[in-house]
This record gives sequence, C-alpha cells and structure tokens, in this order.
Amino acid sequence: MILNHSQESFLIYTQSTINRYRIQEINDYGLYTGKTGLCISLFELGHHTGIQAFKDDAVEMLNEVSSNIAEVEGLGLASGLAGVGWAIELIVQSGQLKEDTNVLLEEVDDELYRDMVFSKSSDISIAYGTLGKALYFLKRLKSLGSKKSRFRKICTIECLVLAGDEVCDSLESQMDRDSFKQDELRLLIQAYFFIVKLKELRINFQRSETILERLSHFLQTIVRDTTENTDLFTFSYIYAFNNSLAESKKIGDELMNAWRNNQKDYGTIVDNSRNFKLLREIRKVYGRNLNWEEAWYQTTVDFAE
Repeated sequence: MILNHSQESFLIYTQSTINRYRIQEINDYGLYTGKTGLCISLFELGHHTGIQAFKDDAVEMLNEVSSNIAEVEGLGLASGLAGVGWAIELIVQSGQLKEDTNVLLEEVDDELYRDMVFSKSSDISIAYGTLGKALYFLKRLKSLGSKKSRFRKICTIECLVLAGDEVCDSLESQMDRDSFKQDELRLLIQAYFFIVKLKELRINFQRSETILERLSHFLQTIVRDTTENTDLFTFSYIYAFNNSLAESKKIGDELMNAWRNNQKDYGTIVDNSRNFKLLREIRKVYGRNLNWEEAWYQTTVDFAE
C-alpha cells in the first residue's frame, strides 16, 4: 500500500503511542483512556492500512487485557468492566477476531449481573452509570442466539429490564423541570434512545411505551427552548432526536454542515477520551471524514442499530 505524507506521519505517531503504553507499563485497561480502547483503534488501523503488525499489536494488547480482567477497576463503560466487555464484543462481532465471547466474557457477565440485580445505580450516564452497562448487555444480546446460551440470554434480558427501570425512574423524576444544562440534555436524549431500543426489542415494553410518549413530548419542548444557545456537539444529539421523529429539518442543514466542519469537537463525545480521538484521526487520515451521525453513533451505537 502506498502511503501519502499525512498517513506516514500518522503511522509514526500511532507507533509512538503504542510504545508509550509499553515502555511506561501503563496498567489502565479501560475503554476511554486505556488499552481496551487502543485495541479498537489498532484493529481499525490494521484494516485500513493492511499492515499486519497493527493487528498483531491489537491481538497482543487484547490478550493482555483479557489476562488482567480481574485488575479492571469499576463496572462502568469508561474505565470499567462494561467498557472492556463491550469492546471485546465489538471486535469479535465486526469479524476482526474469532473467539467465543461466552467464554471470554463469562466473568464480566456474572459480575455485571450481580451488580444490576443487587444494587441500583444513582448515575444513569453512559460513561459511569446505567446506560453504559446497558450498552454492554445490548451488545451481548446480539451474540446470544444459540440454544446453549439460553440461560445467559435470559439473564441478559433481565439486566436490560432492570436497567430500563432505573432509567425510567430517573427520567420520571426530571420531567417536572423546565431547564437543563447541555450535558443534562444530552443525557436525556441518550436515555430516550435507550428506551426506544428496549421498546423495539419488546423488553420492558409496557413501561417503555408509557414513558416514551411523555418523554418525546417533553423533549420536544426542551429542545425548542434551548436550540438558540447550544453548542454544535449538543446539536448533533438534538438533530438525531428530531430525526427519530421524522422532523430533522427543524434544526436546519446549515447548522449540521457547520458541525461537520468542526471535527475538533468530536473528542468531547466521550468526555475527551484519548482513544476515541485516536479513532477519529484514523478515519480522517484514511478518508473517512466524520459527520454528525457517526459522532453521535459512537456514543449510542447499540441504541441506534
């Protein structure tokens, strides 16, 4: 493969990042800033460049993560077990790796199941709370189609029901408010898409249907009142929400074009995650310019499928 100057420079930068992880013996195994997230970028980089060394580095790093899964602190998506498990499922389901995730993720399944059944999270966020764990269980559900995994599938659905209840409880407590900060608005829209997904899967269907009717009207009011003074990042969520209601033109294509051209804001989609910034750079260097949909999709990937 013939590389242009920017691609060559980027490969040097990426290799230095990998070396830094090794030389400094960084023991962060998380998705947002640790070795798990870097694995995703390396697999994608190997796919785009055809350079086997990147795939080999990704496999080596993923084996290290799997061997040290007991050292992962916390249960959330950003730095905990949910993020590690979500990434492993993502890599296997994309065809980058041939492994049985029912074996690889057995301990993660059990730990997150106990957490969902015996405790209730006070935080519903994607990074550290209920929605992040829900992303993991939604991703796992896709690989649990065989009869031999029937019990594990039932447990996964049970966790999604419990997650749905936690999110609905949180939403109901907030729908008497009349103003929200931009990060709070994004969280409401993320929660909306999660409940939509549960309804599509007919999981916790009755409660999902009931709250969606209230939530969609509530969000339309909030969105209408906040579109004048919001950042482009939040606009991507508003646009996605309006699009789900077949009203995407409300925001205006010129605003979305402005967001597309402002790719430096992409990193904020995951709280300035270093690894997702790296993934964004890979796609930009190799000709896949991000648009609003891809940026939003990175955070709510399983809610949108």
